[in-house]
Amino acid sequence: MTCDQPRSEIVFWIAAVVVVFWHLGLSSLHGSEDRWAEVTREMFLRKDFFHPTLNGEPYFDKPLLGYWLVALIAMVTGHLNEWAVRLPGALCGLATLWATHSLGRSLWSPAVGRTAAWLLLTTYGFFSWTMRGEADMENLAAITGATAWYWSRREKRDFLSYFVFYLICCVGAHAKGLTAMAVPARKSVRPIS
Repeated sequence: MTCDQPRSEIVFWIAAVVVVFWHLGLSSLHGSEDRWAEVTREMFLRKDFFHPTLNGEPYFDKPLLGYWLVALIAMVTGHLNEWAVRLPGALCGLATLWATHSLGRSLWSPAVGRTAAWLLLTTYGFFSWTMRGEADMENLAAITGATAWYWSRREKRDFLSYFVFYLICCVGAHAKGLTAMAVPARKSVRPIS
């Protein structure tokens, strides 16, 4: 490791935090973000976090984890606002960057890991989705995280390796749906030789 590598890591993570958190709660909710906020608000009003409603009607469009993350942040901060609705996606964006960096480092080299993370960070779609209060970033973080975990531990066939892999997949499935189970499992299957 050269002297410039730790410095480039620090520069990357500072840039990532600035990009991901820049204006996170300043714009009003738009698209389906208001639905996420309203479902969470009704959970607090009804004191029922297991049966989501929208306008008083049962609403089981998405798994509960995304609403629970927003609720947790609202409980910690004392406010259910734009920032609280978007913070889970921003944090999962950072987790996705870390997993991308780790995956590139595991498969190729530290330089490839850094380059891949920079490329992802500077992609408009990634930047846009990290600033939205929806479950897509939670799903992406789980898929990328499970894949990175698998490739970093592919030679270790112990209980912990398998348990953590499937735990990450299950958390992703509870955020958005079963794609978080299917995609990493498909990418991690070895052909029979």
